[in-house]
Amino acid sequence: MWTRIILVVLVSLFPGDAWADVVRTAKIALEPSIEDEHGEERVHTYLLTADLPQQLATLDSPVWPDQCTGELRGRFVEGQGIRSVYALSCDRPLGPPDAIVLPWRLDGAEFEARLDARTVRTAVTASDGLLELPLGEVAGRSLTKLAGDFLYQGVLHIWFGWDHLLFVIVLTLMTAGGALLRLVTAFTAGHSVSLALGFFDVIRVPILPVEAVIALSIVFLAREAMSADRASQASLASFLTIGLFGVLHGLGFASALAGLGVGEGERLSGLLFFNVGVELGQIAIIAVLLGLIAIAGKTLQPARQAVLVGCGGFAMFWMIERTFLILQA
Repeated sequence: MWTRIILVVLVSLFPGDAWADVVRTAKIALEPSIEDEHGEERVHTYLLTADLPQQLATLDSPVWPDQCTGELRGRFVEGQGIRSVYALSCDRPLGPPDAIVLPWRLDGAEFEARLDARTVRTAVTASDGLLELPLGEVAGRSLTKLAGDFLYQGVLHIWFGWDHLLFVIVLTLMTAGGALLRLVTAFTAGHSVSLALGFFDVIRVPILPVEAVIALSIVFLAREAMSADRASQASLASFLTIGLFGVLHGLGFASALAGLGVGEGERLSGLLFFNVGVELGQIAIIAVLLGLIAIAGKTLQPARQAVLVGCGGFAMFWMIERTFLILQA
């Protein structure tokens, strides 16, 4: 009892991030501007617009090409995000091999450049914490580069997407052996299907309620796991319930993948590699947990209960917080 009380208190003091998705993305647009802030005509001037989530809003200035200078023109609240507008003045027209580097905490971005009477849209992935926007003719990524980018993002999403991580932990602590394999299969099948349907806009749901229900699914599963015997077999009802929870989590995955930005010819491949990355990350987590369970031996049961209380407490806090955000929207 005291262990549970202490864990609940700690959960309330250290709630962590409210959102499941660790993928940090933005929408960036670059277009010519023929007027300065005083309305006077100028040449070789541009506007860079960056739409960022509020938690990533930053005053750090982009690194401009050598022949350009830039300044922040304004910052505006846009829904759940912040829009920053930069004015850029150059000695000559932008083009190859110019690039703008964003020193922001991003994993990727959708980038649209309207230059030379043409519009180029592409997905850009960060490297070493920096996001480089190409300003010349944008070539598609090679299959190897695409695979590496989206496998990495899939693994990252399951490892540091707190909702999905907690769900897998609770599921592993709930049962064992063949029953665990069947429940993990149900979860995988559910989120793989909804990930594809959500990513291709076959189904559309508002993300805020989905995030709230995802948190609720962890609360429900943690409560069931606390009273379950790991040696028991999973029932058909449990199999169907976990599959349904997988569908909900897949919709969260889909929003993260869409936010990364995928080129027109990359959609199917990007979806495939991202999903494979999610599965590899999930398998790695389960393997580590099973190893720890084997080491724990006789001390497993009290530790198991404590972990389940902690997971359920975090999820309960997130569910309440997200519900308030829905009401404020």
